[in-house]
Amino acid sequence: MMGLFCVLYFMYYNPSNCFFFASNSSWVMKNEPLKIKKRGEDGSKVITVRIKEDTLAKLDKIANETNYSRNELINIILSHGVDNIEVE
Repeated sequence: MMGLFCVLYFMYYNPSNCFFFASNSSWVMKNEPLKIKKRGEDGSKVITVRIKEDTLAKLDKIANETNYSRNELINIILSHGVDNIEVE
């Protein structure tokens, strides 16, 4: 079972043909490096924000209903907001 977990783990994190199915019915790892970017090199920046408890509760409710993480939902809302705000 652990072998299957390892295969699924590597297929998920490195889907670029990291494994192939050999003729003897076993998984064989190709000799390709697993490439991982450093955190923060995806254009994202970690920040700290204060938020009202009732707003956070509403965000969490929406996140649970839509199966988005809180982080994903906040990014969607902020992206929409900054693209559609009108400053007077």
